[in-house]
Amino acid sequence: LADFVESVIEAYWNVVRARETLEVQRESKALADRTVDENEARVRVGLLPPVAVLEAQADAKSREADVIRAENDLTVSRQRLAQTAFYRPAGTFVPRNLEPLEEATPEEVPIDVDHGIATALTDRPEIQASVRNVQAQQLNERIAENGLLPRLDLSGSYGLNGVSGTNRPIVTTSNFASGNCVDNGNGTFTCNSPFAGPASEAYDRLVSNDFRSYSVGLQFQVPLSNALARGQVTQSRIARSQAELNHRQLLSNVTLDVRQSAADVTSTRQGIDTTRVARALAEENLRNQEKRHEVGMATTKDLLDFQTRLTSARAAEVQAKIDFALSVARWRRAQGHLLSHYKIVVEHPGRPGTPWFARF
Repeated sequence: LADFVESVIEAYWNVVRARETLEVQRESKALADRTVDENEARVRVGLLPPVAVLEAQADAKSREADVIRAENDLTVSRQRLAQTAFYRPAGTFVPRNLEPLEEATPEEVPIDVDHGIATALTDRPEIQASVRNVQAQQLNERIAENGLLPRLDLSGSYGLNGVSGTNRPIVTTSNFASGNCVDNGNGTFTCNSPFAGPASEAYDRLVSNDFRSYSVGLQFQVPLSNALARGQVTQSRIARSQAELNHRQLLSNVTLDVRQSAADVTSTRQGIDTTRVARALAEENLRNQEKRHEVGMATTKDLLDFQTRLTSARAAEVQAKIDFALSVARWRRAQGHLLSHYKIVVEHPGRPGTPWFARF
């Protein structure tokens, strides 16, 4: 589930990146169009040669193509977000388009690598699953080792009986001195069942403890050949060793994942500051170049080059913000806190759900 949430987050921020990149390209196109208009005016008064207009128009068309590509990128990013989240209103099949509400605004994220590692080794579900697997393999090994030992089983049982039913007299020629037999006077006896009666009498006889039964037994087994048991012990030890090795490798991988994600957060946060300064300098350089162009100290090509540099600086700043947002998501994912950060609760079928007020 955490992988799915992370993929949705990535698709979400890709839409934000595409949307802000489109705005950057539109601003670049507007700068080129303004340069075309200014050059046309200067050509009319003889301050610039006609080739300056053609040069500006060619660059404007190139930036128009960049706008078209950015629009297509935004459309595709929105479709991917909709397909990844797959939010469908009732009675529909096609996922609904989703529009991000957040902007790529950097947030302050405290980074404590040691605490993050300790948290990840405790809270990440794959760690918990690996621990249970090691415990299961250790239990299987102990069970297999028990197969090498002689086996002594003690069994016992105790029961209470209660019977009743319809009397079915029998006639016999032998008198076995039963109080339920009647002498017929001709050398035969008619005997009635002492357990005749309704079902209620069966329950009475059951609780009276007069008709009880019990048994006790001992069974001792010694295997003549325990080759099979020894083979099972060897297999269980190999499985246990493999599970422990996999667990240690998982601990190492999780630790590395936390360290790398923490480094990515720090690096991308610094990248935001760097690209912000670069964008501000590019804006200042463009303003200076525009003034030089007005007095004829810079060519149209020089002006267009500085506009392109500004566009690249703005796009780099947007990408730096998106990279930071994604690195923060990976940092939370590495610690095992991605679901809890977004208040996502996994409810198991058959278990009572968590009340809404307990999720905050």
